[in-house]
Amino acid sequence: MRKPLLDIQEAERYLLKEMPAQEKRFFEARMLASPALQAAVEEQRQALRLVRQAARDRQREKLSAIYEQLVQDPSFAKTIHSIFY
Repeated sequence: MRKPLLDIQEAERYLLKEMPAQEKRFFEARMLASPALQAAVEEQRQALRLVRQAARDRQREKLSAIYEQLVQDPSFAKTIHSIFY
């Protein structure tokens, strides 16, 4: 595998805390010596952040759709009304 792809894989493992302690220390030392590796880690951090945000947005949309279906069900609306009012 090409070095940049290996760096990305390592960066992801580092960010997801999947590295053993010794490997983590070695990776952090490599980052100190390599601005390119630091940049790769930061880019991967941003990519993971975007993936998480997209997953949250998708989950929010699913929950909203379920809520809309439930609200339209008269028995559900009556049950909720009886609980809170």
